[in-house]
Amino acid sequence: MAALRCKYEYFRSFGAPTHRWSVVGPKGGLHLRITDYGERANRLGPRYDSGLEVHWRTPLWSTRDEAPIADHCWLLQCPCWHDGSSLIATEKWIPKWLADPHNHDAIFEELSRALREEEVRQAGRE
Repeated sequence: MAALRCKYEYFRSFGAPTHRWSVVGPKGGLHLRITDYGERANRLGPRYDSGLEVHWRTPLWSTRDEAPIADHCWLLQCPCWHDGSSLIATEKWIPKWLADPHNHDAIFEELSRALREEEVRQAGRE
């Protein structure tokens, strides 16, 4: 099993604290982003905004005839095809993070497992 590269980043996006965890392997990578709007949430909507996105180095069976979505992906540093979900990030990852916000290793373990499961799922479609 290939070793994965994991990275955590904290930055402010339009003044709001943003956390980003990324996991990269030989076939692709994924990243989870959670932004906390804090006191501004009442005016903007929900307090937390999030997204989980998978990036692939080669096209999937469903995109094999399409050009890459990005010619130079910020995560993989190569052309990539990607897909994501805000719903799973909101329903699964925000509660997990809120329960233990400084346990980055647990998040990396879960993200690594999710990437490997997605690789197996995609391999079964080819």
